[in-house]
Amino acid sequence: MTNYDVIQTWAQDIKGQVLAGNMPPWHADPHYGTFLDDRSLTPQQLAQLVQWIDAGLPRGEGPEPAGDRAASSARLAGGAGRADAIITIPVQSVAATGAEPYRYIFAQSPILTNAWLRAAVVRPSNTKVVHHSWFAGPEHGGTITGIALYVPGRQQGALPEDTGISLPARTWLTFNLHYTPDGQAETDQPELGLYFAAQKPAKELKMQAILNPLFLIPAGAPEYQVKQDYTFDKGVTIYNLYPHMHLRGARMKYEAFYPNGDQETLLSVPRYVFHWQTVYRLATPKHLPAHT
Repeated sequence: MTNYDVIQTWAQDIKGQVLAGNMPPWHADPHYGTFLDDRSLTPQQLAQLVQWIDAGLPRGEGPEPAGDRAASSARLAGGAGRADAIITIPVQSVAATGAEPYRYIFAQSPILTNAWLRAAVVRPSNTKVVHHSWFAGPEHGGTITGIALYVPGRQQGALPEDTGISLPARTWLTFNLHYTPDGQAETDQPELGLYFAAQKPAKELKMQAILNPLFLIPAGAPEYQVKQDYTFDKGVTIYNLYPHMHLRGARMKYEAFYPNGDQETLLSVPRYVFHWQTVYRLATPKHLPAHT
């Protein structure tokens, strides 16, 4: 959507997709939680857009606003500016057809001293075939520290204020890559941009995966619920929630069960769409006491 002519060409498709609720891609139930980067349209915005299309898309006056925005955003690494260090791995070849297995590539950090990251940004060179690019650091007590993640629909940028990710000197990084063929042979060379904090932050940021990979859906079952739980042994602050399933996943909900017996829904995604791997950033970080 870099200029008016492009939007004019796609106008009827835009109208159909927004009326069907497929666009913009946002799947959180508005009754639970408030999130940054909310791309959903209000009823008023939806009505205004459809009315404009039905009126023949009057052009209006002035320069193209979208073109300048696209050019400026492309120059920024997720809004974090110029990286302090960039780690690049060899070029990856992607077959034209078939299923691509997960790739695990290991690289040693060139940083010679212990450091704290204020941001980390993944930059694929060919987003057409990237299902995800995930970069992980060393394990801390069995929990892998996620450093950066690229998936369709995720906004990348600075970490939450007063937080940082620990990066030990010369540590080994795991590059987890997954590609989806698009009908022709492709290549991709992802790079990881690292942004260093001037001093140790007040809080260490970690990613806690709550996984349940070992379940069986009974044959013919039209509906099957899968659960998994995790108990925090100390108080934590939740900044992001990242629901992730594959093609059979229909919906997902995060619920907090507090030590005093209270219960709260933090995020509900009633219609999970595998092709949009949205990370939901809480507008107000949520504190969970120990034993939640």
